[in-house]
Amino acid sequence: MSKARRPISLNALNTFECAARLLSFSAAAEELNLTRSAVSHQITKLEEIFGFRLFDRRPDGVVLTSAGAGYYNKIRGALTEIGEVTSDVLGKPRRQRLTVHCAPTFSTRWLLSKLGRFMGAHPEIDLRIIAASGPPDFRDPGLDLAICYGAQGLPNCSEQLFLSEGVQPICSPILRDSAGLHSPSALSQVTLIRTDQNLVSWDFWFRSQGLELPTDVRQVQLKPSFLAIEAALQALGVILESNVLTAEELAAGKLILPFPSSPITLPAYYVVTPDDDRNQRSLLFRKWLLDEAQRSNKQNYVGPGEIV
Repeated sequence: MSKARRPISLNALNTFECAARLLSFSAAAEELNLTRSAVSHQITKLEEIFGFRLFDRRPDGVVLTSAGAGYYNKIRGALTEIGEVTSDVLGKPRRQRLTVHCAPTFSTRWLLSKLGRFMGAHPEIDLRIIAASGPPDFRDPGLDLAICYGAQGLPNCSEQLFLSEGVQPICSPILRDSAGLHSPSALSQVTLIRTDQNLVSWDFWFRSQGLELPTDVRQVQLKPSFLAIEAALQALGVILESNVLTAEELAAGKLILPFPSSPITLPAYYVVTPDDDRNQRSLLFRKWLLDEAQRSNKQNYVGPGEIV
């Protein structure tokens, strides 16, 4: 006689899906209007039924175990379909969730100022933006898309260049006038500000101008890039920065190009998506990014980059 199977409630599975997608019991509790202890209790009950752990509990949060991630990948499609069918029956609009990983400086200086257009055009999509340094980890099944600086070459992922940048020396008009910055040679008299995220170094830029980086020039390193931009606004030095990230200040005259020079144009920002069914959820956002990039490239100081 076979052993009776313990029933698994749909509520418990829905709680697991939410916790796995958000990688947080607290966030899942908020979304589901439950207490954190209720979420934890439901997950524990599921683990008792399955006989294996779905999450590793850590001091800084929770992460899916390999077994938990495998189970999540198998059931999330079915739960989404149940939700969509139920919405159809009830006559309610379907809501989609989209999680995007993005570099902090790019998210604050480019993405957020434009995000309202996407949200207005697609009210059915609930966005979750994760501003984080470092490459995205698509082993997290809740992560749908990433915006990365530079090509990543991640396994089992596709990446598409969507925004190029022009890199030039940029400073405040106050510093230009006070230091007499009218040619590259005058840069030896001021502080050069650099960040370790930039694909173009000061040494490379000087060599591109047929010059050598002065050995006695003062340099300051700031990270992330928005600190360097703020330092330039405060007339603390000259930055070698992207016209993508400084477009607003350049347009307002708060920052300027101190002397004529050709920008070093680089492929900069890539849309990265995993090669699985998550691609379908990110199609609209990816297309919107490409449209915004074309608009941005026309407004900036370089021509549009090649879309691959």
